[in-house]
Amino acid sequence: MNPFLLLIQNRIIQSTFISFLIACTLKVVLNYYKSKKVRLKLFFKSGHMPSSHTATVIALTFGLYHETGISNIFIVALVFSIIVVYDAVGVRRAAGKQAAIINKIFEEFQMFKKIKPERLYEFIGHTPKEVIAGAIIGFVVSYLVF
Repeated sequence: MNPFLLLIQNRIIQSTFISFLIACTLKVVLNYYKSKKVRLKLFFKSGHMPSSHTATVIALTFGLYHETGISNIFIVALVFSIIVVYDAVGVRRAAGKQAAIINKIFEEFQMFKKIKPERLYEFIGHTPKEVIAGAIIGFVVSYLVF
């Protein structure tokens, strides 16, 4: 059989991809309701509600669980998911906070100098609520696909 067909018929890939699409679409929709502006670029950006990274890795992990049970590959995916979630809430969120402070310093510095520094992207990481929402999406989609 065609390898591409095998890939797109795989329920693990389906649940992972669907979770990613739902989470990214929700970012755009929820931001529209909040700001009344359509910001399609949020579909491809990190940060914001819900966490598409978390939705994707949780769907992958639970898809593997549905297919293989508690197997070695499931354990690898579980550890990978924990690292991604920890990174989203911890490291990347801290980097986003640092970017906000650096941007503020640059704004104050501009009053004295005529420089135009590039503004840093501040929404790198996620709040725990955004990660939980992503995890719920990944888990529910995986459950429904299987």
